[in-house]
Amino acid sequence: MALEYESLLELQRQLYSMPLNRTRFEAYLRMMLTEDRSAPRYPPLVAINPMGKGHCTQRIEQLLALDADGIARQAVADFAAMQPMSDWHAKISLVLVDDQGGGWTNRVSTEYGFLTGGRSHPLPEQWLLAPIWTRDIPTPESVRQAVLVSALRTVWQMRHGLPGTLRELMDQEGWARQRAGCTTPGLDAEDGEYTQLILRPEGETRDPRAQMELLFGDRPCQSLGFTPRGLSPFAGLAVALAEARGELPPTWVTPESPSASASSCPAAR
Repeated sequence: MALEYESLLELQRQLYSMPLNRTRFEAYLRMMLTEDRSAPRYPPLVAINPMGKGHCTQRIEQLLALDADGIARQAVADFAAMQPMSDWHAKISLVLVDDQGGGWTNRVSTEYGFLTGGRSHPLPEQWLLAPIWTRDIPTPESVRQAVLVSALRTVWQMRHGLPGTLRELMDQEGWARQRAGCTTPGLDAEDGEYTQLILRPEGETRDPRAQMELLFGDRPCQSLGFTPRGLSPFAGLAVALAEARGELPPTWVTPESPSASASSCPAAR
């Protein structure tokens, strides 16, 4: 997969520098859509909060001060070195996703959409989104990982199809996040083993609510009114990463597991 980075950070800064009124929203529509408004000009910008407040401006300035564009371009170069080239071409852009204040974006439901082939899956224009969450202070490593996880997740989906079951989602996320160099989220050994006990009978579930509860844990899912299961924040995702890093034994082992085929592909070596 050939990947190209295109910066949209300056466009986002221009938008957030405008007064918080209807003029800004109309500017967003002009920025986002083609002249006849029939198609998106910059598809990843569908994920931003055009009416974001000062915390959005602060995060954009922090990203620019970090040279996030330069970090992202290097991540794309590193991705090219770890993946066999193909005829499929895509762009990727850093986009600020507002999960803090204003109620514009719910972190759990939005990130779940990225995991299951929503806005991180190739858009009509083959343009990927690398999300930067307003609730998290950006660092060079988090910017790099945002780009690599989104790109590697797409590679997994191109090879195996979109994940449907909880087990497939965890296989995808462990595979992508481990190769992107992620070390978080994490759990201690006791919590990891406990989480695996909760996950084990749910491996084939395709129910979105159950998948979110198990992947994201109790506290993040409170905002959606979901059922507590006694799980730490991001527990399922933490187990997926720990398994991929060899820190926990597999929750599920079957000959047909996608992890078996993923581990045999060139990028997994």
